[in-house]
Parts: sequence; structure tokens; C-alpha cells
Amino acid sequence: MKEFAKIGGYLVVVGAILYLGARITRSRPSLPTPAGSAQKKDAESIALSNSDPIPVDICRHPLRLSIGQVDPQFSLERAALAAAVGKAAAEWNDATGRHWFQFVDTGGIAVNLLFDGRQESLQQRSDEERKIAEAIAALNRIQQDLRTEEDVLHARASQWESSRNAYEAQAAVYNSRVVDISRNEAIDQEEALALEQERRKLAGIQRTLEEARQDLGRLQGETLRKAEQVHAQEVQIQNQLSDFKARFPPIPFKEAEHIRGALVNEINIYAVTDLEELHRALLHEMGHAIGLAHSVEIDSIMAPQHEIGSGSTNLTAGDVNAALNVCPVD
Repeated sequence: MKEFAKIGGYLVVVGAILYLGARITRSRPSLPTPAGSAQKKDAESIALSNSDPIPVDICRHPLRLSIGQVDPQFSLERAALAAAVGKAAAEWNDATGRHWFQFVDTGGIAVNLLFDGRQESLQQRSDEERKIAEAIAALNRIQQDLRTEEDVLHARASQWESSRNAYEAQAAVYNSRVVDISRNEAIDQEEALALEQERRKLAGIQRTLEEARQDLGRLQGETLRKAEQVHAQEVQIQNQLSDFKARFPPIPFKEAEHIRGALVNEINIYAVTDLEELHRALLHEMGHAIGLAHSVEIDSIMAPQHEIGSGSTNLTAGDVNAALNVCPVD
């Protein structure tokens, strides 16, 4: 029935939003470094607890790694960081067959978690991503409910239309009999009783049809109102996504670095989104520690930039070959 079929036009298609939502959790553009946030530590301000000499020949002596400062604002325990450092060191050692790194309690290259505006921005970004993901999930549920209600509405409308057609066919037969009898101007009592029973039966069917039509009208109204709610939520999510992109533009920033000098040799981690990203950052900075430069291969761990949350978090063949070239076999 056309008056009920038109509800389909009110269904909101949110495929584009779901795609953008998927990109939120799959692709994390880098954030700008807030003004005044430190990217390097002043060597003069660094305590000389990390005073072990830098190995002159890394091809003969493994670089020692230890845990330095761990800012509690990262919500990462020292033991968890130590496990991550050990895992990254083991990957370099195992992949190349060389003993590049050795984990020790103190001394050597200190691995620090230093909290500044970068991590704060990432945490804010993560919170916004979570809110948008929850809003999209809620919208999916409401949309599914709407589709179910629409299916029920169309099924009941189809059933009502079939009942109405059957009623109209019965009414046509009844009216034809009435016309025939009126022409003959004669009717016996039995036939009159049968016509009255048929009339009452048709009247009952008509009342039932009218009640069902009113119920369908109410159901249609509820479905339309839910469709409007879905549309309003879709617009709200679109606005959230626009605001998210404006607040967190894809501007690169330094999430970690290896600092080596006369008085200092350390790896500083400034931003951690999850353990996979921490692993990648550690692999990258450990590569610098053994003397590797940035790679032109975009999938390389030693690539100068990468999109947080995407790309490989393990050493590539190019990374392994570059490390082996640091100490060629005689």
C-alpha cells in the first residue's frame, strides 16, 4: 500500500559515517606538538646516572638497555615498559642473528617515558575517538531497530491490504444479491435472514479493518519519528567528525627519539597510543642506536614518518639487511 511503503524513504543510510568511523580506529593522523613541549632534553639538565661509556664497537659489544624515567601519567608500569623493551631488543637480535642489545637493571641506554603535550593530545584524541565510536555503535543499533520496525510495518500493511481486498470481494457479492432481490421485489424469510447475517458479518470485518488501519497509522507515525531520530543522530555524528578533524589535524610530530652525546645516551618516548605503537617506536629508536639512518621504504620500521595505528610494527627485510650492513661479516 503506497501510503505505508513511503516510510522506506525515511531510512537513513550511514555507510559513509561507518567508513569514517572505521578510519578513526584504523588510521591515527599525528598531532601537532603543543607550544613549549620538549622534544629534546637539555643535556646539562640530565643526571649523570647513565654514565656508562658508549661502546666504541657495537659489532663486538652489545648495547645495554635499562629503564630510566617512567612518568605515571602514561599509566604504564615499569615492568610493562621493561617487557616492551626486552621484546623489541629480542626482535632485533633474533631477526639479524646478532647480539645488538642486552637488557640490564641500570646503566647503558636509558629508555624513558616522558609525558608532555604530545601524549596529552593523544589521550584527548583517543577519548574523542571512543565517544564517536560509541555514538556510531548506538546509531547502528537504532538503525537496525528501525529496519525491523519497517519490516513489521510493511508486513502488517500487506496483510491489511489482503484482508481489505477479501472484504471488498465479499461485499461485492452481498451487494449483487441485494440488487437481484430488490429487482424481484420478493424475498422469503430464510433468504432475508441469510442476508442479514452476511451484512452483520461484513460490518464486523469492516470494523476490524478500520481498527487495523488506525493501528497501522500509529505504527507508521512511530517509525517516522524513529527515522527522524536516526537522521538527527547522523547529523550529530557528522558534526562530531568535522570537529574531530579540526581539533586533531594530521600534523607530524616526534613521538620518540634517540639522543646520543658525550654525556648522554638515551631513548625518549613521548607518545604511546598502545603497546603495538610502543613496540614500533622502540624498534625505530633502537635502529638509530645501532647506527641506522632513516629508510626511504615507506613500510620500513626505519621510515622517517608513519601514520599512527597503521603500517607494520615489525622489522622488514630492508631493516634487517641495513642492520647487517652495519657490521659486515669479514
